[in-house]
Amino acid sequence: MDLKFTFAGASSDQHDHGGAPAGIPLPFAGAPSGAGGSGPGSSVLELVVTRSADGSELVCEGLSGDGVVYASARRAVLGADTATLALALRSVLARGGAELPEPLLGSVSAVVLDLGGCERETLESLGLSVSPSGQMLAQVDEALQARTGITAGTPMQLR
Repeated sequence: MDLKFTFAGASSDQHDHGGAPAGIPLPFAGAPSGAGGSGPGSSVLELVVTRSADGSELVCEGLSGDGVVYASARRAVLGADTATLALALRSVLARGGAELPEPLLGSVSAVVLDLGGCERETLESLGLSVSPSGQMLAQVDEALQARTGITAGTPMQLR
């Protein structure tokens, strides 16, 4: 049995095989998303970090603008001080980034934080230059990039 497969919608033997589509676009390559076509969310990938209600855990999810979860990671917070929370944040970002397929890690457009009001202090504990006001808190620096794989310069913002 001789089977031929192609991913471009045409085979090398020049026969029509039922009008196969012209390939499947990869995520974040300008591909249409959902029934409504290409929208602004189709090229967005954010690492969203939230703190549990009791403060004992951080959850990091890699979310597309269309609501697709590409990665999920959890990290226990083993203390109440800001320095401990900063270490847990760095760890959960590294774990969340490691869950993403490698090409997608470079596509992260923002890190979105919801840490119960202590976002600025936590980022300062990581040694980042933090904006005193506004939605954008800081940017990933080279040291955080080395630990997490998230591209330096990626904005870190409030949820």
